[in-house]
Amino acid sequence: MIQGQCQPPGKRDLRSMQRFQRGQIRHRHPVLFPVALLLGALGLLFASSFANTLFPLLVLLGVPSTQLCLAIALVLGIAGSLTGIIGIIERLDHRSTHTGLAMPKEHGHADRN
Repeated sequence: MIQGQCQPPGKRDLRSMQRFQRGQIRHRHPVLFPVALLLGALGLLFASSFANTLFPLLVLLGVPSTQLCLAIALVLGIAGSLTGIIGIIERLDHRSTHTGLAMPKEHGHADRN
């Protein structure tokens, strides 16, 4: 049996509502998450110049706080850039699928005759 058939209808409705609510913010504001990641990267890049005074506990533990801030800023920047690029590609793909502009599938050698 399929797992979704075993559950009462109330649970299935609740799951679909949760998925809809999570995706709703992403669909209404598709730029929000990549911009937040890039702003976090810029913030940490700026904070790395003052890392020794901002994070004195890391200095006491012997952790190079400037390098740690720069590494996290680099990861956030790359993640924000990739998230933005993927969002643009998904939006273009979604538009071409709904408007019927999708590329036709190529046929094999046997179907060309």
